Amino acid sequence: MRRLVWLLALFPLAAGAGGWERLDGPGIETALRSRAVQYPDGRVQDFLADGRTLMWTGQSAAGLWRVEAGQCCLLWPPETDWDCHVVDRSENGLDLRFTGPSGAVRIGRYTDLN
Repeated sequence: MRRLVWLLALFPLAAGAGGWERLDGPGIETALRSRAVQYPDGRVQDFLADGRTLMWTGQSAAGLWRVEAGQCCLLWPPETDWDCHVVDRSENGLDLRFTGPSGAVRIGRYTDLN
């Protein structure tokens, strides 16, 4: 039974294990502008067209986003340094993979399905 539970826990990873396409600056703009992405921990992030971003975690957090040097950069006050990520899109077009400078990866799925 434990094995079945463990396999079911890995199923979402296997479902998203297909190919990924690296997005360039304009591709990131198109992929994120006016879109909402949900992460496996339940948080939802809105990327507003005016450059603001909102993270919904039971409470909301507000920050800024921009595209710079082919990366998605985020600023979450009171921080003063932008945190930039390479962005890849899954071949099915539903998932985005954000990879930070340390190699940390966060995968999210569109919730608005535009």
